[in-house]
Order: sequence, then structure tokens, then C-alpha cells
Amino acid sequence: MEYEEINEIREQLAAMIEEALQVYKSQQKPLNLASVMRDYLAQYPRARHFDLARIVVDQAVRLGVAEADLAGLPVEWQAINDYGAKVQAHVIDKY
Repeated sequence: MEYEEINEIREQLAAMIEEALQVYKSQQKPLNLASVMRDYLAQYPRARHFDLARIVVDQAVRLGVAEADLAGLPVEWQAINDYGAKVQAHVIDKY
């Protein structure tokens, strides 16, 4: 695949994820990044998990922050796929 094609696909995917995550902000619902990421990764082959996880995180942090981050509270590692990948993130609850 050409670099331009890959970049275009990445941009389309980012736009789709951004749109899907907007529901959390508009409804002021807490966004559990590990849960959302687990759902997204289940839809894609393992080879795409790293890139997809980066896109999900990039889009999620644009929406808001976690109060627990601001308070400096520790966070647990949570599994995001069946291959041992984990994420360490508080629930985004401040938009």
C-alpha cells in the first residue's frame, strides 16, 4: 500500500472513532478507555491493534480529562485484547 493510501485510511478511521466517542461528551457519560478500546480492537486483526489503539487514545484525550488524573491518583492496568496488551487510563469524566 502506498503511504498516501495508508494515511487516508488512518484519517478516515480517526474521523469514525472521533464521531463515535462524541456520544460520551454530548451525553456527559464517563468514557472508560479500556472498555472502548477492547470493543474496537475486537473488530480488527491483531496486526492493526497498536495503530488502532493509538488512534482511539488520540481521539479520546481530545474530548476531556479524568478527574482522577488531576488528583494524581494511581490507576490499574487493564487488558484490552486477548494477546496480553494492557492500557493504564482513568475514566474520562470531565469534558
